[in-house]
Amino acid sequence: SYEVKEEFDQRYPLNIKKFKFFQGNKKINYDEFLKLTSDEFLLKQNDKIRKIKIGGFTTAGVFGGLTVGFFIPSAIFISKQTNYDPVDTSYTFSGVAMVILTGVSLAGLIIDLFVTFVLLYKNKYSEYPVRKAVENYNENLRKKIGIVPELSFEKDKINLELKARF
Repeated sequence: SYEVKEEFDQRYPLNIKKFKFFQGNKKINYDEFLKLTSDEFLLKQNDKIRKIKIGGFTTAGVFGGLTVGFFIPSAIFISKQTNYDPVDTSYTFSGVAMVILTGVSLAGLIIDLFVTFVLLYKNKYSEYPVRKAVENYNENLRKKIGIVPELSFEKDKINLELKARF
């Protein structure tokens, strides 16, 4: 079984979901849960999250390096233009181009980080794959053992009784 608790995280626009996993009454961590269920969908989800992190943060590193690389000549150009020793007019176009490229690469960095964190939030804190993994594991376990569930509803609770067939 599992429990979900919503928490605030400043990196994401909405509350994140923290999962607690249990095998019977024993609390288990996520890796043990993943190993226990061996759910194909959950494994694909983890692989997808890993690819998002690698792609998103690699691209952010490239954009960050480009921003710094373009910012240095831009800062030199701007400081030369604002002092009493202006840059020769033949270099003005390249200086302005460096300022524009700094802005473009900074915008690319911000957009990349935004998209990366949105995709991470969507995939990492989704309850659907966890719920499906728990349901599939429990269903397979019931079939294997031969337990038939019986549900009853009571105000805010759902009671589940298990009867074994022998």
